[in-house]
Amino acid sequence: MDGWMADDSRIQVAVRVRPRLEQLNERYDVDCCRKVDQSTLFLCNPTDDQWVFGHKTTYSFNYVFNEDDSQQDVYTSAALPLVDAAVDGNHAAIIAYGQTGGGKTHTILGMTEDEPHVSEGSGMFLRVMSDLFHHKKCNKDRLHVVMTLSIIEIYNEEIRDLLNDKKVITLRMTNKTTNDEDTPDAVRVAVEDMAQLQKTFAKANEQRATCTHALNDVSSRSHALFLLDIYQQEKTAETPHAPTPLVSGLGVSQKDARYP
Repeated sequence: MDGWMADDSRIQVAVRVRPRLEQLNERYDVDCCRKVDQSTLFLCNPTDDQWVFGHKTTYSFNYVFNEDDSQQDVYTSAALPLVDAAVDGNHAAIIAYGQTGGGKTHTILGMTEDEPHVSEGSGMFLRVMSDLFHHKKCNKDRLHVVMTLSIIEIYNEEIRDLLNDKKVITLRMTNKTTNDEDTPDAVRVAVEDMAQLQKTFAKANEQRATCTHALNDVSSRSHALFLLDIYQQEKTAETPHAPTPLVSGLGVSQKDARYP
């Protein structure tokens, strides 16, 4: 698979250089970070004279994006291969890491719109879901595809279910005997389309712990996790209908949020 499993690499790292923040009137005395190519980043000492004198350090990553790369560029290169892997039955995860104001929320969520569709400013989450819904539509004559979403946050060393009124939940360990992977004790909501996804996300977002600071007016004080399960089954004479989820709305208890 291009860019993800072809070289047997299970973990890949992408670096994104964010642009200046106009609301802070930022200015750069020295351009100390520069993308050299698709996988190489140069850093220089801020006291050096614009790459002419002093020490330069080269770092290599799987992907490097600069401030001119679009949300679509980042998604297509770094995330789309994971979507392909997920629909093929593999586990996949995208983790955003960086200091406050580094651009994590912009990369993952991007600009939120009132209408449930992907726009130029949309982040990875909406683009992932849009492509998965497209996959479901394109294979509707061949596959039953059901997707469920859980949204939790880690805040002050507590794990909260944002789709169940911030109920504190526990993480269960993997069963070492059977090697079965367990999931957090969180509500799962079946999502059918972008409109329902928007409604689900809006409910969760209202529950998040936020606080205004100089870098972001609605910065979250927590770590958010979006957990997506994809169920796929071939359509046959014996299975003419998709599995019926036990949850299709919001605000239900965990025991009601499981699939048979």
